[in-house]
Amino acid sequence: MRDSHLTFERLLHPIGQDAFLRDYWERQPLVIERGKPDYYSGILSLAEIDSIVAFRQLKYSQLKIARAESTQPDKVFYVDSDSTSDTNRLFHSYAQGDTVALNFAQCYWEPAARLCAALENFFHFPAGANVYVTPRNAQGFPAHFDSHDVFVLQVEGAKNWRIYPAREELPCGNEDSKPISRELLGEPLRELRLAAGDLLYIPRGYVHEARTTDVSSIHVTISVRSYKWTDLLSEMLSLASQANLAFRKSLPVEFMTNQEAVGQIVERLPELISTLADRGRIERSIERLRERLIERKRALPDAHFRSLDQVDQIGLDSLVAKREGMLCHVSRKPDCVEIVFPGNRMKGPVDIETGFRYIADSTEAFPIRALPDILSDKSKLVLAKRAVREGLLTVLPN
Repeated sequence: MRDSHLTFERLLHPIGQDAFLRDYWERQPLVIERGKPDYYSGILSLAEIDSIVAFRQLKYSQLKIARAESTQPDKVFYVDSDSTSDTNRLFHSYAQGDTVALNFAQCYWEPAARLCAALENFFHFPAGANVYVTPRNAQGFPAHFDSHDVFVLQVEGAKNWRIYPAREELPCGNEDSKPISRELLGEPLRELRLAAGDLLYIPRGYVHEARTTDVSSIHVTISVRSYKWTDLLSEMLSLASQANLAFRKSLPVEFMTNQEAVGQIVERLPELISTLADRGRIERSIERLRERLIERKRALPDAHFRSLDQVDQIGLDSLVAKREGMLCHVSRKPDCVEIVFPGNRMKGPVDIETGFRYIADSTEAFPIRALPDILSDKSKLVLAKRAVREGLLTVLPN
């Protein structure tokens, strides 16, 4: 699965994307038992985890240990202030039953970055990856729920999971990951054994716990932190406050104790809320969420140095393509047009907007001469070369 064709569709196989969104997304857990232990063999191995710990200079927040029954569930160590891992202590801790957690793996492990990019390109929500290495007969975390949806990929070994009813329906606060006492758990909805190659989807809010038995386990959890209606409304309110002085005025003095002041708020608030639902403001708010996602993404490695070496030799018949995993957004400004993409943005005169939009909408490689004919041949070459240099396009062999 380390190849460049990893998609959300392949991650869900044999469940279709439409069936997943209809029957499972935000609704109920999904288990896919494949009977293919090597399905995720290209993602990670125990030997590669040794290498990551030894040489990647992980930060304090990226390398942690956990044990469900520990009296100090939040203990974090083995990385000091200069980000040097104490691997001997880490190995000893693992041997004593602690789970090793490699957090934010998309920041330092390419296969994890590609997995996250695949989910971000499908959902248009931010995604992150954590790796959990659990020894035999151990449990890393007590029963808890998350405020984000998770996809669990069992890479090596196996783990026994218990899924309980949702503690809170579609939570969006900061109550996740807190242990839930046994007396509050009740009976599990489902008990299952996740083996190498299997997939488990857990909607946010569902309580879960996992434990190894006679074999150790490596699993990768991809978290999807969806943009919610509250996020869109927050962006709309931010834009409205910039444009409308009324939103920036203070609440009535003594509003906490004075009933007349409360009455003024009750009378005024519906009018202010009614001004939010402007189509232009809604579209600008969606644009801001889109740019927020794009700006947090990074371009995936694709031998771009080679494209930079070739940029001065390309002609109208040269094949170019958007770099892998690129999400783009084109916006018209008062005096220019801009295309935003992971790691960078390009601006230009409004007459190249069609060129920007052609690139943003492209899904396959194209010869440079295929750019819209509103651009001259010279302008097409200038735009393509600039897009290569800025990291948007890559040069392909003809």
